[in-house]
Amino acid sequence: KHELQAQLSVHHFRSEELHQANNANAELRVQLDEHKVSLEEAHHHNFVMSELRAELHEQKAELEELHYLNAANSELTEQLAEQSLNVEKVHDLNDANTELRAQLSKQGHLLEQVQSLNETKTEL
Repeated sequence: KHELQAQLSVHHFRSEELHQANNANAELRVQLDEHKVSLEEAHHHNFVMSELRAELHEQKAELEELHYLNAANSELTEQLAEQSLNVEKVHDLNDANTELRAQLSKQGHLLEQVQSLNETKTEL
């Protein structure tokens, strides 16, 4: 009877140890699941960050291209302003030329009249 009680006591002790081990194992599984979730979230975060870095790299390239185009546009705007001034100068010169031609034409007529008068004077 003592031997059965001893075996029962040992069995009870081992059963208690197994129960504690199962509880500890269950707790470790919960922690492992939590770590899996954290790891999956970290992987997702890394993926999102990688996508954002790629998008940022593309935007940086586009921005550099826009800076280049803006500089070219500024240069073309300056050239256009210079050409506009040149066109205004050409118009002014054309107007002055037209006026000089008109004066020259008047002087030509006056010269013809003077010559005609001189001829008339000589005949007289």
